[in-house]
Amino acid sequence: MSQASIQVDDITNIQIVIFQPGQGNGKKPFYQMHLNMNGDSTLSINIKPYSVSDLALLLQTITTKNSRVILNDLASELQKGNIGPIVRRGSIRIVQWALLLGLATAFLVLVRAILTR
Repeated sequence: MSQASIQVDDITNIQIVIFQPGQGNGKKPFYQMHLNMNGDSTLSINIKPYSVSDLALLLQTITTKNSRVILNDLASELQKGNIGPIVRRGSIRIVQWALLLGLATAFLVLVRAILTR
């Protein structure tokens, strides 16, 4: 595994990204922190294993050392130690996924019924 050095001054923006269930990881939402650097490179960190306080401290440290960093709304809330909006958005994604799956199933049942007449 290769290691890379990241300078805090190179970070341009930080985003908390929630992937919908079924995007390669099963049924649960997948939470990542994307650190975008100068030169369009991105470091993606799976944030599930870390505590809210650790993630808040990381964001506070980065924004203190680099005041030019831009946080998306979820990262800004996490910086304050508020995980609620992230969990809420993840729950909404689960409901959206279930509705989409239900609609797709109903459509396929309808098509099958039409074709078997």
